[in-house]
Amino acid sequence: MSDLTMMPDGNMSNCSCMPMDMSMQMTFTAGISVSILFEWWTVKNSWQMALSWFAVFIMSVSYELLKTFRDRYSSRVADASYHQVQAAHVNHGPVTVRFSRLDSLKLTLLQVIIFSLAYFLMLIVMTYNVHLFVAVVVGDAIGYYLTLNMRAPPFASQGGEHCH
Repeated sequence: MSDLTMMPDGNMSNCSCMPMDMSMQMTFTAGISVSILFEWWTVKNSWQMALSWFAVFIMSVSYELLKTFRDRYSSRVADASYHQVQAAHVNHGPVTVRFSRLDSLKLTLLQVIIFSLAYFLMLIVMTYNVHLFVAVVVGDAIGYYLTLNMRAPPFASQGGEHCH
């Protein structure tokens, strides 16, 4: 029995367009040889793995630092806006806090960077390389530890990344 493949012109073909030995690694491995994110980021020896481990570690620490910076910047801008609007209103009724267009643009750009970094880290974990997995986890743990005292207490936060 032959495999039929639909060609772009709508005709069927008996050719096999994908090599049969194409398989994705779905279990963790401790090997040194791995491609990371891009074709040009290929690790072939221990020295390259050490440099890649450090780069991934820095990416993971940066992820936590950027999230904390975004939250602190957003809170600072919102507080300043709140006090400015509240000072202008004598009746002390409900106050709507609005970000300026520049602040909205800065926060949106920062969110795009954080979101992209998060997906890069996810794809790195999906290489199923133990060394790179450890770099992501240790980097995130250290980044979280470094920013823990800069975060709002959990009971004071309203929103964020998790459902409440």
